[in-house]
Order: sequence, then C-alpha cells, then structure tokens
Amino acid sequence: MRVTNKYLSQNLLSNLNRNLNQLQDTQQKLSSGKSVSKPSDDPVRVNQSLNLATAIADNDQYVRNIDFTTAWMETNDSTMGQHVDGLQRARELAVRGASGSLSDTDRKAIAAEVDQIREQERQIANTQYSGRFIFGGYKTTVPSTLANPNGDLYPSDVTQAPNDSGKLEFELSPGTRLAYNTSGVELFGDTSTDDNVFKVLDDISSELKNGEGQKVSASLAKLDKWIDIANEERAIGGGKLSRMELSKNRLLDANISLQKLRSENEDVDMALTISNLNMQQNVYQAALSVGAKVLQPSLMDFLR
Repeated sequence: MRVTNKYLSQNLLSNLNRNLNQLQDTQQKLSSGKSVSKPSDDPVRVNQSLNLATAIADNDQYVRNIDFTTAWMETNDSTMGQHVDGLQRARELAVRGASGSLSDTDRKAIAAEVDQIREQERQIANTQYSGRFIFGGYKTTVPSTLANPNGDLYPSDVTQAPNDSGKLEFELSPGTRLAYNTSGVELFGDTSTDDNVFKVLDDISSELKNGEGQKVSASLAKLDKWIDIANEERAIGGGKLSRMELSKNRLLDANISLQKLRSENEDVDMALTISNLNMQQNVYQAALSVGAKVLQPSLMDFLR
C-alpha cells in the first residue's frame, strides 16, 4: 500500500481532532464538576440521575406541604387554646352568677362579660391564616359566622354541613393524605340550629340577667360538652403535628441520602480527571510535534 503525504495529513488531522475532543470533554467535566451531562455520555447513569433528581424534588414538595400545613395547624391550635380559655372563663362566671347571694346588678355585670366572651368566640370562629378562614371547612374564603347590627349571629353558607364540616387534606407522603383543619361545625356547632356554643352563651347570659340559677346549671352541662370537644380536637391536632414533624425529618434524611447517591453518580473524581487532563494534553502536544516532523518534508526535498 502506497502511503502518500495526503493520507498522512488526513490521518494526522483525524487523530488530532480525536485527541482534541477528548481534551475538551475532560475540560468540560472539570469545569462543570459533573461526569455526565448528556445522555450520550452514559445513558444508564443519566437515567439514574434523572430518577434521583425527581425523587429529591418530590420530597422537597412534601416538605413544603408540611411546612405550610404545620403553620396552619399551629395557628389552629393557638386559636383553639383561646377558644377553650374563653369557654372556661364563661363557665367560671356562670358558676359564680348562679349563686343566690348575688344582687341583680352583680349578675347583670357577669352577664355582660359573658356577652363579651360570646363576641370573642365569634371572632375566634372567623380566624384567618394566610387570608383563609381556618374553620371554614371547604369554603376557606368565607367567614364561619356573621352578625347583624344588633349583634345577632346568623350562619354564613359555610356553617352548615357539608361545607363547614368539610375536611381539607394534603399529601403527607406518597399515597398518604392527612386532614389538617378543624371544622367550625365540630368546634362551635351548627349555627343554623340551637346546638352550638353561641346559643349556650346566649342562654347563660339571659339566665343570669333573669336570675334563673337552676337554668344556668343546665346550661353549664352543655358548655362542658363544648369544652370537652375543643380539648379533644386540640389533642388530635397535637398528634397530627407530631406525626408531621416525624415525616418531615424522614424526608430530610432521605434527601441527604439521595443527594449523596446523586453526587456519587454524577460528580467527577477530581484527582483522576486532572490526571487524565494532563495526560491528554501531553498526548495532544506530542501528536502535534510528531505531525510537524512527519509532514515537514516538501516536494522540493524529494527533488534535491
């Protein structure tokens, strides 16, 4: 086979381009810190990285879900604490007001404080978090209770089942959903009926003003029911908050492991890659030097 200068030149350029491409690829790995950047680098590893990135992003979303819901439920718990304190205070006032030793003036003063507690309860029922009514069931943009100019309460369209008893849920983890709200119907009762906190407080106030001590005792039993319900709801909420904290910690721990796996799958071995770069630079420089010597003779050299 006759080897011509043209063949030598083409072969040399081909080898130089190949060496230059390898050098460029190694430089890209060093600058990016990644051993794979496109599917053609290593289809299997690229696919593994995509799966790991998806899992990490999913866990991050679950953590954001938990953070928002935790803030909602902490507001919910704090508000229910105020609710219980108000009802406990109303109970103390009712017990004191039922005493036959008080004057009408004293009972009316106590009844006036009960009325203030009733108004406070209405405000509590309409507590908002991030612009949403936390006791509004499904309709979190609508207040649970309204009042006319005379102070008489009437239900908005969310205080009656199924709206106000609706449960809001979020995805805690894959396949696991958790209800995070306490509905107004559960905590305050249905204001379209007589079975609600506001009616009990109204009754106690009226009975104190009228000196009806025996009726106050009966109303106390109803008030105790709503206090027990509120305490039970707080306990349920506390259990959910603990569960959410555990889930968040598991997700954060899982992401640490996933990030480590992703790093092992993608990141370059800096020492090895630098060594390869130096070797490839030497090979490229040697190829240039050899090529210059091989192609140096010209036609005039052969004619002499």
